Amino acid sequence: AAGKPIIAWSAGAMVLTERIVLFHDYPPYGSDIAQVLDAGFALAPGLVVLPDPHRRVNFKARAGIQRFARRMAPATCVAMDHGARVVFEDGKIVRANGVQLTTTGEVDHNWDGSPGRFSSPFLRGVPL
Repeated sequence: AAGKPIIAWSAGAMVLTERIVLFHDYPPYGSDIAQVLDAGFALAPGLVVLPDPHRRVNFKARAGIQRFARRMAPATCVAMDHGARVVFEDGKIVRANGVQLTTTGEVDHNWDGSPGRFSSPFLRGVPL
């Protein structure tokens, strides 16, 4: 990136992560099982980005959220609606506002980028 900022949204944000994950709890046809499509550019490590979540994610389905977050672990699953952002510097999150889907099925609507007990640094055993 040659020291220049990278700004991306929707599928562009998904490509910046390590894994591009296709998801939809309300698909117009086919299965609602999330699938890893391909490897991403890994410029935003440790995240799985879920754009447009209010149309695609059933936030009331705790068992489904738990299953999805555990499948994606140790990555942190972040649902990003309009205006959400994650800012990285030197490969680390310095600030964010988004919705975190946790491995317990909880939904943190006020996620600020801090590692939670069930987000990737703790699952990887990296001390803070």
